[in-house]
Amino acid sequence: MHEQLVAGGARLRDAYRRARRLPAQQAVQDRRLYDHVRAAGKPPPTPPHRRGRRLLLLLGMAVSAVAFYFARQADTARPRGQTADTDAPHPASTVTPDASQ
Repeated sequence: MHEQLVAGGARLRDAYRRARRLPAQQAVQDRRLYDHVRAAGKPPPTPPHRRGRRLLLLLGMAVSAVAFYFARQADTARPRGQTADTDAPHPASTVTPDASQ
C-alpha cells in the first residue's frame, strides 16, 4: 500500500511540474499531462512471477546431488588400491615360443 501511495505521489508531482511550465491553453490540451494524472490513480504493475527459473534451479541442484551420491557410492564400493585399469584382464601375449630351441 505504501509503495502505491509513493508512486501516485511521484506521478502527481511530475504532472504538476509539467503543468507549471505550460501556459493554460497548452496544459489543457497536453496529452502527456493527462497521462501523468491518469497514471497517478493506478497502482503500479506487479512484476510477473517467475516460478520456472526457481523450479529449474531446484531441479538442477537435485540432479547434481543424486549424481554426486551415486558417484560416491561407486567409489566406496570399489576396494582400495584397485583402479579401473587393474580390473581389466590383460591381453594374451602375442609372442610365440620359438620352436627351434
